[in-house]
Amino acid sequence: MGIDVPQECDQCMRCADCCIISKMDGHSIASELNELAEDGAWNCASCWRCIEVCPQRVDIFGFMMRRRREEEVPELIRKGIEGVLNKGFWFGDIQFNEIRESYGLSAVRLLGREKVAVLMDEEEGGL
Repeated sequence: MGIDVPQECDQCMRCADCCIISKMDGHSIASELNELAEDGAWNCASCWRCIEVCPQRVDIFGFMMRRRREEEVPELIRKGIEGVLNKGFWFGDIQFNEIRESYGLSAVRLLGREKVAVLMDEEEGGL
């Protein structure tokens, strides 16, 4: 594969063994470290278990960020970010309540962009 894996990584697979994405049969940053796939840098649950179990103390986060700069942003991730920026929530153009109703859940009222902006503004007492 054409991935430049950090030299200190001995491909012990401990990161892949504890990765929640890998356990769901997805490609993750652990897949890239172990040269099993080249498309996992954007699939991360941010639990950082891989960093905790790595006996070689590989800079897995640094590797993931470098790989993300090299890979194209997946369409789903790009749309989610645009949804947050433009509408205040991740789902963008997806009809969120229609999905909920298809599972027998009641509709919810989502925060609008203005309220999300207030939550994110430290000066306004938000996060």
